[in-house]
Amino acid sequence: MVTGKKDLDVNGTNLGFHDTETAGSAGMGILWTAPSMGDLDLYVGWAPNSGGAGLDTASYENTFSIGAVMSVSGIEFGAGYEAASANAGTAGVCAEVVAATSYVTARTAAEFVDDIYGGDYCGDQTLMYIGANMTAGTIDLSAGYSVLDTDEADKTVMSIGAATTVSDIDVSIDYRTTEKAYEFAGAADDQSVIAVGLGTSLGDGVDLGLSFSTSDVSLESEQGGAGDTNYYFAEASLTVGF
Repeated sequence: MVTGKKDLDVNGTNLGFHDTETAGSAGMGILWTAPSMGDLDLYVGWAPNSGGAGLDTASYENTFSIGAVMSVSGIEFGAGYEAASANAGTAGVCAEVVAATSYVTARTAAEFVDDIYGGDYCGDQTLMYIGANMTAGTIDLSAGYSVLDTDEADKTVMSIGAATTVSDIDVSIDYRTTEKAYEFAGAADDQSVIAVGLGTSLGDGVDLGLSFSTSDVSLESEQGGAGDTNYYFAEASLTVGF
């Protein structure tokens, strides 16, 4: 993934970042790198099962993936696709959704919405990603888009970012949107995040970092998805190297 996951620090609810793999890529896997074709690098992967217990009891079997990275005129493109098949009768298969009329177990609002509308990332899964990096003068730019499609909930993530150095201060800004689409009723959770980072060296192996983010979240479990909640995050860090 040429742009990275964009795992931005936030307070409160975090609907997630770019996935780099499905649930079926755990355990032993094989990655084959094809001979380079000019500026194009091609990768093919296969994971026979998602656990060490054996093929018959693993949650996922025969996960296949393909990815490519290409550099053209200072722009790096990356794309990938992965498909994982859930093993019938194991933990990878989605649990049956419980009808609201027969639902009596005490749950939080979020757990209730997940159970009724189908909010688990489970069952057969496919993951698609495309992203790009480029440099314009002294500014590094990135953009990425990914979709995790499962038998229940689906996750769509879009991100853009920029980074540069001004007077020995590293500056970055990232914007990310995440949508969790439930299986039923057209229900969805949405989040948008803006994150800013500053970093500089104080000398003698001491680095100072500052980060700030604001996020806006709309959840089905709160006012039917109509209510937005804003969260703020701020952090300072001091790193000492020896």
